[in-house]
Amino acid sequence: MALLPRRFLFGVCAVALAIGLANAVHGEAAPVVVGLARCSDCTRKNMNAEAAFKGLQVAVKCKNGKGEYESKSVGPVDKSGAFSVPLDASSGTAAS
Repeated sequence: MALLPRRFLFGVCAVALAIGLANAVHGEAAPVVVGLARCSDCTRKNMNAEAAFKGLQVAVKCKNGKGEYESKSVGPVDKSGAFSVPLDASSGTAAS
């Protein structure tokens, strides 16, 4: 019985390795900021989290040489709170 979870784990690792190698062949991938927003008050206030995330966006801001924040990229938050905002690999700015 313990052999089955090990085989499953090995299979998952093999697939992850294959994907990593395939991406390495195509060159460097652009950086992506990924995350998950959380509604801490939704459960306590009996609110629907999907409704709370509707229309929300995530902004990626970086400090410039003067110490001021500049917006580099903006991306939507999906109904589960997940977001994935791609950045340009060469300059660290927002992808077009």
